[in-house]
Amino acid sequence: HHYTKNINETGFNVIRDGLFEGVYYHEEGTAILSNPDATPVLAILNATLLRVDEEVHEYVYQIVHSDYSNYAITWSCENLEGGRSREEGAILGRTTSFSTRVNNTVNFLIESMGFNRDDFRSIDHTFET
Repeated sequence: HHYTKNINETGFNVIRDGLFEGVYYHEEGTAILSNPDATPVLAILNATLLRVDEEVHEYVYQIVHSDYSNYAITWSCENLEGGRSREEGAILGRTTSFSTRVNNTVNFLIESMGFNRDDFRSIDHTFET
């Protein structure tokens, strides 16, 4: 995900670029704060994304934890047909690997939330991906 251009004080444009199974994709949408009047402001966003399948996907996106320099732990939920939902956790990094200290911190935070790191996908933010 790339978050660009502040729409206003409560939202952002979202651009997703990457490779999936060897094919480049580009998707665009918006993310608006779910509760802009909260104090402090919570990093919970209502997102809408036009996906490569030409369908609009709406989901809740939350930044669960971040140290603002090395990593962010995120969670999202998309409602599906039949009363089902798709939940996804991600570990975002500014580099292709974490130091031992950052890795231990991320693992501790994930485990303290009751999850296993294997339940999260890692996203590589290098130019090649």
